[in-house]
Amino acid sequence: MLEVIRRRGKMAEDRINPEWFIEQIPEIEISVQFDHADSYVRIKHYKEENSQIDKSFYLESVEISSRYATTSLKSLTRIFKGRDRETQADRIKILCPSVFSSPFFLNEPHYAQFYYKSV
Repeated sequence: MLEVIRRRGKMAEDRINPEWFIEQIPEIEISVQFDHADSYVRIKHYKEENSQIDKSFYLESVEISSRYATTSLKSLTRIFKGRDRETQADRIKILCPSVFSSPFFLNEPHYAQFYYKSV
C-alpha cells in the first residue's frame, strides 16, 4: 500500500514528504469471503502514546491488520519527519498470487527503461 501511494503521487522514494504521505493513507475496513473463509483487512493511522518513540521526529503510525480463516497478521509502520520509517510485522503470508499494475509506472526510470526496451 505504501508503495502504491508513493507511485500514484509520482514521488521518488527519497523525496516523499511524510506529512503529505500520511494524508494519503485511507482508513478502511473491508470484510469479505475468500475461498469460503471469512476474511478482512483494516488500515488505520494514529499517534501512539509510546514513551519509547522519539517524539521530536515522530508523526504517526499506520497499522494494517488482516485475517483469513484462522490466520491473523498485523504490521505497524511508524512515520517520522527527516528519517526513515520503521516497520514491524508478524510475518509475510501470501493469500493468493497477484500481479501489480499501475498507470503511474513510467515515472520510475528503471520501469520506463524496461518498457521502452520491450516496445
